[in-house]
Amino acid sequence: MRAAREARDAVRPGALVAGSVGPYGAHLADGSEYTGAYALDQAGYRDFHRGRIALLLEAGVDLLAVETLPRADEARAVAALLAEEFPRARAWFSATLAAPGTAGSDDPTEGDPAKDVPADNAARVPDDTVRLPDGTPLREFAAELGAARAAAAVGVNCVAPDRVAGALRALREGTSAPLVVYPNSGESYDAGTKAWSGWPAAGSPDGAPISLAGWAREWA
Repeated sequence: MRAAREARDAVRPGALVAGSVGPYGAHLADGSEYTGAYALDQAGYRDFHRGRIALLLEAGVDLLAVETLPRADEARAVAALLAEEFPRARAWFSATLAAPGTAGSDDPTEGDPAKDVPADNAARVPDDTVRLPDGTPLREFAAELGAARAAAAVGVNCVAPDRVAGALRALREGTSAPLVVYPNSGESYDAGTKAWSGWPAAGSPDGAPISLAGWAREWA
């Protein structure tokens, strides 16, 4: 925590330091944080997250980054835990999205080359087709978590950059809370080999690197 504060003070004094609270699936080390292929009851989720949250808050983080959530029930459990046991804590709640072609994703343009261009030039799809890996519409996730007592913001992370604009539309349909997005490079994770692949497809048609600055202008 001291190192984080020193870095913050050197670059942007007054900025907030967030403590990461990742999903239970990451603990399993089988890639299920990207699929949501796990389940605990509400008490189980609370027991898993309670100690880590307490340590981060004791260390003095300014807020929590409850992130890469593939399941709405887990997000719900963390929000309830914060409200009941850590009432002064503030957090953003950030979901990941169902992979193209999976049961959780109904977007008919997933995997379409047209989606490599900014969303305003691509085929639009109904916002309720943007879903978490567990099948929950992102709009519903935003509505519920955006209203949580601890919520500072809601958003998406660990998604391909070309999916962010559609996610932002779905999020805004569900909540008036501030939105947060921080995508990855667009690669796919193979839980068997524990490796990422497919990076060139996430860039321009000729395989050049993507420009997050260009995308960010569109997202704003």
